[in-house]
Amino acid sequence: MRLAPLACEDPNPEEDIHRVVALVHGDDAADRLARLTALVGWGGAACEGADNGGAADALTEPDVAAAAALGGTIKVVAYASRDGTEVRAFVGPAFIDQAQPLASLDERSNAVQIDGRHASILHFFRDEARPQVFDGPAPQRTLSCAPAVSGWFVRVSFPGFVPGDETVRRLAFSVGLLTEQIAQVDSSPSQRWLLAAPQCRSGIDDAIKALRVRHRIQVAAFRRISA
Repeated sequence: MRLAPLACEDPNPEEDIHRVVALVHGDDAADRLARLTALVGWGGAACEGADNGGAADALTEPDVAAAAALGGTIKVVAYASRDGTEVRAFVGPAFIDQAQPLASLDERSNAVQIDGRHASILHFFRDEARPQVFDGPAPQRTLSCAPAVSGWFVRVSFPGFVPGDETVRRLAFSVGLLTEQIAQVDSSPSQRWLLAAPQCRSGIDDAIKALRVRHRIQVAAFRRISA
């Protein structure tokens, strides 16, 4: 009896890899993002014009405390995802759910998570003092959860009286923000932090502008990465 040969697909990074996300150290976020996309075969220029997710120096200690109260942490990341031929990317600080493996890594860690059609793998690299994407070989770990941008971590600063949580929810809803959770920090009583449902960058920008113009409320928004 003659056996038919097995059909095996050749790897195709454009189809097999969906997302890459890396912790970023220092001021090389945009360069790290370009090298990441080149590493997975999307081309080094695939993320030209990537969205700046916010400046790390815009974060405050109350932001970090609020993130912990909402079940996450703040990390500066380079993130890119591919859907067909379109690559969406951003660099900057992001709220990361505690269920995400990247959330447990400290500022000295150098890791990149690659989410593909068949598995999600967390790669660790050797040089902690000056992280380099191509510093291999490196240990790796296959994960059961993949990173996905799934909303926004929003800081709302009120100019005077601070309304109750339900009023804050309605206020956010009036400008198109669907609030999942609200947190407050004792050291900053005039502020509230929201986990808001996903929407595009232009949508969150419109909501921020509306709150500033209509209610004189200052707002900062950072992306949320969840499992």
